[in-house]
Amino acid sequence: AKLDEAYNRYKKEVKDSQIFDGLKITLGRKALRKLLRKKVRLVPMDLSQETLGLTEAMRDELRNDLNIIINSAGTVEFGTRLDIATEINVRGPLQLMKLAEECHNFEAFTQISTMFAVSDRTGFIDEKMYDSTHDWVQEYQRILSLNHLEILEQQAQVI
Repeated sequence: AKLDEAYNRYKKEVKDSQIFDGLKITLGRKALRKLLRKKVRLVPMDLSQETLGLTEAMRDELRNDLNIIINSAGTVEFGTRLDIATEINVRGPLQLMKLAEECHNFEAFTQISTMFAVSDRTGFIDEKMYDSTHDWVQEYQRILSLNHLEILEQQAQVI
């Protein structure tokens, strides 16, 4: 079931996205499908776990073979409690980056996010890296230190 869910998400958010339109034209749809089958491997994980829910054997295999991570896991529901959203949207990708650091041939990490990722800007937002005035590490640590009552009190301010 997890693999079916991962495939459906991959198909919708990656494989069928506009990002591959150029390759569809250049290679043709059939050749692109063949290339993606050869190069892409879906690995369902549990980002809430420090081990990512991977067995040691799977981790060893990934250390040798993994060169690109495309992470589309996350919650974008504004009603999600702050500590849970932080766990999924921040700690999860941090765990993936730790895995990437262990991989011998790692090249790139891509985080598929929402338009709210650059929330301090208005108007057209170009797809590029922006300098931030926020200390996100400090904010992450602060959120982790909050107790349940503080989370409920401060959630509206942070989100």
